[in-house]
Amino acid sequence: MRREAADSGDALPDAPLALVARQQNAMRIAATDAAAQALGLVPGQALADARAAVPDLLAVAHDPSGDARWLERLGRECRGWTPAVELAPPDALVLDIAGCDHLAGGEDGLRAAVLDAMAARGMNARPGCGGTAAAALALA
Repeated sequence: MRREAADSGDALPDAPLALVARQQNAMRIAATDAAAQALGLVPGQALADARAAVPDLLAVAHDPSGDARWLERLGRECRGWTPAVELAPPDALVLDIAGCDHLAGGEDGLRAAVLDAMAARGMNARPGCGGTAAAALALA
C-alpha cells in the first residue's frame, strides 16, 4: 500500500507508523496505523517501549492542527455526497444523508462510494449509519 504524507505528497515507507507526542515528560504514541496496531502498539504507550518491540517503527511527530486541516479538507470533499457535513474532531465526519442517499444508490451505494474515495487516499474508514449523528458515530 502506498501511503503519502498529508502535505508533501511524498511516499512513506511501508513500515508500521506511529504518531508521537510529548506527554508527561515522555514521548508517547498518540495514534497508530493498522500495521502498528497489528503488532500490538497502542496510543499512550511509551515510544521507547514501542521501538524496543518494533525496531522498524516509523515515528512521526503528531500534528493536531494538521489533522484538523485534513479533516476540514475531507469534509469539503464529502459535500459531493451531501451538503450537510459536520466535523467531529479529532477523526470523524458526520454526513447527513437524509434525502440524498438515493443519488449514490442508497445507503449501501453511498457507503461503498465513501469507502472507495477514502481508500483512494490511502485511508481506512469505518462508516456507520444511524437515526442520529450520535448513533452513526457509535456504530462507526
